[in-house]
Amino acid sequence: MHFPETNTVLAYNIHDFSLWTVGRDVMVSSEEREWFAIKEVSLRINSPITSGSRAVIEFEIPKESMVSLEIIDNSGRLLRRLVHRRLKAGAHSYTWNMRDKNGKMMNPGVYFVVLRTEQGQVTQKMVVVK
Repeated sequence: MHFPETNTVLAYNIHDFSLWTVGRDVMVSSEEREWFAIKEVSLRINSPITSGSRAVIEFEIPKESMVSLEIIDNSGRLLRRLVHRRLKAGAHSYTWNMRDKNGKMMNPGVYFVVLRTEQGQVTQKMVVVK
């Protein structure tokens, strides 16, 4: 993951579960660059979420893509569209204030976060508790 505000790259080794940082000016081989590359669309949220707090939604996309990030209820109704634009490849993070498209605070319950890209779609359950 790259964090442009600090010029830091985080690397996660899936073999030994280590997490380490790589500075901006570190030289890496093409093989190492391939190892660090994001290979699939992924989505992570902090759940359960306490009603009235904020949700942190993180996702990664392997290629520049048109992206839609939406919150829907269990009947499939769109409650809020957080993102609908073209984004560069890499890691992205959004903080949501837990309000629907009309500004109403979300009630406790089960919702779904849907990430749609040109490379595919990922859906993850989000639980809101009192």
